[in-house]
Amino acid sequence: MKPRDAAGERFWQLLAQQLEMNPRTWAALEEHGVGPQTLLVIEFSFTAPGRRQARDLLKALRARTNFTADVMGEGKPLKRHWRVVGHTEPSTASVEMLNDWVTFMVALGAKNGECRFDGWGAKVPEPGPQEGPPADQLQQGFGAQRRNGHATPE
Repeated sequence: MKPRDAAGERFWQLLAQQLEMNPRTWAALEEHGVGPQTLLVIEFSFTAPGRRQARDLLKALRARTNFTADVMGEGKPLKRHWRVVGHTEPSTASVEMLNDWVTFMVALGAKNGECRFDGWGAKVPEPGPQEGPPADQLQQGFGAQRRNGHATPE
């Protein structure tokens, strides 16, 4: 098997694993009162093979999304592990949107520094004054030029 084939196989396996978890995670969120009108902040993380790759991914995230993200080094200097962690703006969600978003995130990590998307979790923001219908909030939270918080990968 060629190295490129192995990388492609790892990509498809990771994507399948992540997509398989979305319906179960959404069901668990629904059990806690989350619905299609609930605003969520989605927290995410990637593992990077090195500091440079983590920075490449961070640069891509900042260029293509309005997510908040940072590079984190963990461990002793000679055995440091690099991660990119962040979160989205509050937005409504659905299983379909999450599948689209996860596909984007797995592809973005693979194309920018060969970083592995580790997964996501959701935090329900505190209730507060809301302006406009939920669809407007989605556009405001993720930016009007971006679909589900991101621009389509090139």
